[in-house]
Amino acid sequence: MKRSVVIAVTIVAVGGALIAASPLLHPGGASPAQTSEPLAGRIATVPMPCVTPSGEPQVVADSRPTVVFLDPGHGANVNPTAATSGGSKGIFSGENSSGGNEDADVFEVAKQAAALLGSAGYTVVLSRSGQPDPDHLTLWQKGLEAETANNGGPADIGVSIHTDTRADIGAGQIYYDLVGGYRTNNDDATTATFTNTATAALSEQYAQNFLTARQATATGNIKMTAGHDFPASRNLGSHGNMPIIMLTAQDVPWVYNEMPRTTAKGLSKADITSYAKAIATGVETSVGPTVPMPTVGTLVPVVCGTPAVGQTLSVETGDWSPSSVVLSYQWLRDQTAIPGATAAQYVVTPDDAGHDIAVQVTGQADGYANSVMTSSTLTVG
Repeated sequence: MKRSVVIAVTIVAVGGALIAASPLLHPGGASPAQTSEPLAGRIATVPMPCVTPSGEPQVVADSRPTVVFLDPGHGANVNPTAATSGGSKGIFSGENSSGGNEDADVFEVAKQAAALLGSAGYTVVLSRSGQPDPDHLTLWQKGLEAETANNGGPADIGVSIHTDTRADIGAGQIYYDLVGGYRTNNDDATTATFTNTATAALSEQYAQNFLTARQATATGNIKMTAGHDFPASRNLGSHGNMPIIMLTAQDVPWVYNEMPRTTAKGLSKADITSYAKAIATGVETSVGPTVPMPTVGTLVPVVCGTPAVGQTLSVETGDWSPSSVVLSYQWLRDQTAIPGATAAQYVVTPDDAGHDIAVQVTGQADGYANSVMTSSTLTVG
């Protein structure tokens, strides 16, 4: 695609004749010609064809904080509703408060684990902000939160935190994502199935790390399984062999933890602390505190146009990478942002006279760190 650029050539009066102040080349390599036209004291600009930036875009290695989604189970009684999106779309699920002080215990575990991970450089997002849950979220809504926890993208790891006393529910167990795992509505034949093999592989790998961490402080038998049975008799709105939150968040590798209660009132303070440390250790041995992320590939932008009041300047960027990159613009006057000047073109105003004009270009793309490049300046005559 042809793109044009305008290069300003300053012409000054010398001895009654106009002479180009700098020997910029015309197209084809010729030097600008002298003229004896008596225009002493005036400054002129000569438009020239623009050159689009070319070459390989510059990519810089970068990283971002790892995003951990912690799900302290339960928190409120919420009637089942059908998921509107996500991997469990159309499947009914709600949420419920639990006995044995579970709601409060696991929320405290999550807060302590979040503090440990935060001090190690992780970004931690909790599925609920209080005890009880002030937002009354369903399980599928919590799963959707995990899918968007990383600036609109999926968290790097999801961790559910529960307690129980009944072995048939899963006290002491760790569940990981199950390819082919499903939930079916109790009242109709609507079924949703887990299909993300890459996520499931990471989930199993991470679950092994959690198993090791939890066995080091275990009070009872700890084991791991793919998925878990949820019979229709539990009246959860749907039945199957996978937790709804994991089925919903199919792009988030998930580790679902159950811990045996050790007192009639739930977990002791010592149990809460050891559980939190095991959760934090499981995360740390699964994913580091940062995730490598290359920057958007850039070329130095070029400002095109005649730098004179009333004229329109534009910017040529060349081809940044990846192809999905979205560019935004901010025009600058003497290196300071010009209010409202955020388009790819800019009309020079009287306020610009005698000042330097440039443009700052920002590139954004999913999976890449933002890049910012600033053009060279043109002085408005």
